[in-house]
Amino acid sequence: MQFYCIGINYHTANTATREKVAFQDLKKIDISNSFVEEGVSEVVILSTCNRSEIYFYGEDISKDKVMNFFKKSLAVSDLDKNLYFKEGEEAVTYLFNVTAGFDSLVIGEDQILGQVKEAQLLAMSIGSSKKMLNKIFREAIATAKKIKTQLKISENPLSIGYIAIKYLQEVAGTLDGKSVLVIGSGNMGKLAFTYLMESGVKEIYATYRNNSSYCELAIRFPEIKFIEFKDRYSYIDKVDIIISCTSSPHLVIDRIETAKEMHIMDLAIPRDIDSRVGEMDNINLYNNDDLKKIADKNYNIRKKLLVEGQEIICTDVKGLMVWINNLYMEPAIKSLKRVSDNVREETLEYLVSKLDLKHKDKLIVDKILSASLNRIVKVPISRLNEMENSKKKKEYAKMIDDLFTLEAEED
Repeated sequence: MQFYCIGINYHTANTATREKVAFQDLKKIDISNSFVEEGVSEVVILSTCNRSEIYFYGEDISKDKVMNFFKKSLAVSDLDKNLYFKEGEEAVTYLFNVTAGFDSLVIGEDQILGQVKEAQLLAMSIGSSKKMLNKIFREAIATAKKIKTQLKISENPLSIGYIAIKYLQEVAGTLDGKSVLVIGSGNMGKLAFTYLMESGVKEIYATYRNNSSYCELAIRFPEIKFIEFKDRYSYIDKVDIIISCTSSPHLVIDRIETAKEMHIMDLAIPRDIDSRVGEMDNINLYNNDDLKKIADKNYNIRKKLLVEGQEIICTDVKGLMVWINNLYMEPAIKSLKRVSDNVREETLEYLVSKLDLKHKDKLIVDKILSASLNRIVKVPISRLNEMENSKKKKEYAKMIDDLFTLEAEED
């Protein structure tokens, strides 16, 4: 059994490619079920604007088989150059880095931690995350929280929303006196509200989809004018900037009928704005790929945090790998113990039949047999524990399990 990760992210694929493999919740459930049907024991799917990844635990499986199944499940064939595949400790370390925000477009950003939590909670709710993935994800989340606390990352918050606002300030010259329409009031939208209010914009309009969300938003952000989602087109001509960040599986803006210059930031995956809108002379359309340019400028700010955070991750991953490797040994230990107990019982029964043992003597003989056999069993277990090569450790543990299970069955 092994822990794996397969996926694509902003390092390996542009927005157009990433949106082909963006997972909505129903798709996550379908893919998880498909992986389970293929013999995988546990699955968690993480899908954000910058990555789509499947973390899973199961029998040893080849890279080619997983990649082919991934492409088949998504009905997408041209992903070979974009996909990455990780296993074992490499996959565990990668998940820890993702959860801490160290693999994000914005180093140490805050939003990914919540997205990882949500991914695991969904997997737990459908029964695809069990003992192994629950443990690995819990440890990754705990380490991310530790890093943010110890390195005081939350004192200097950064996020995709923050970088998007900074980018718009650069391309528009200033946001002072500008009117903005934010389409989408989820986590990304709420972050955008906060940054926009600090940037000097004149007016912020934002969409909502139902009355319950409107009440919560209106109380939390009284400075913002909330409008029904269906009315979004009627406000386009009133604003200078649009930021769209919904989780919709389809386009939310497919046309813009205005003659004035506009700046539009599409933060959604799949994209919210029809790419043809950007072909208009008066429209400047941007997406997540454009943000990499300004995110690179912020890298040096957090490079020191990255180095210090890696030390914490390295220590915590090693501790988790000890637990995982010991878990791999459990079947072998149980098999050895089962055979040892059988030998002890059979030997004791034989001695009792041949010797006139009193009850007290029988207990003493039983104790001596147990101690002697435990010493014998302890040798292979100790040698396994001492092995540093985790792959060989698993192979030997499986060999012991197979051999002694077979012996027990034959007896």
